[in-house]
Amino acid sequence: MTSISLRPVGADDLPEVWELHVRSEAHDGVPRAFVLEELEEELDDDEVVLATDTRLAIVDGRPVGYAYTRWFPSPVRLERAYVFGQVDPEARGQGVGRELLAWGIARAEEQLRSSGSDLP
Repeated sequence: MTSISLRPVGADDLPEVWELHVRSEAHDGVPRAFVLEELEEELDDDEVVLATDTRLAIVDGRPVGYAYTRWFPSPVRLERAYVFGQVDPEARGQGVGRELLAWGIARAEEQLRSSGSDLP
């Protein structure tokens, strides 16, 4: 069993997270030009706080995946929270994605409960 540790993504990690993301999409055949500035904008936002809403998966001292949650509070119709992320193709099948997704779902549920709203 692979030992996976999770920690928040730091601003200094963003270039490495971006490279991991680009590598993963290329491996999956996603035809997209994704630049570092897009990732920085996505993660430097009112809806994403690096310390609480992101996690970097580390295996053998190396970042192999990441996830983040994005919560959209609403006073009207429904509350929404999303979980995004990627796992390095070389680290897939080792439980990294499951670990990140479990963290992401728990964090998104926490964000939704914090609204105090009765909305779905």
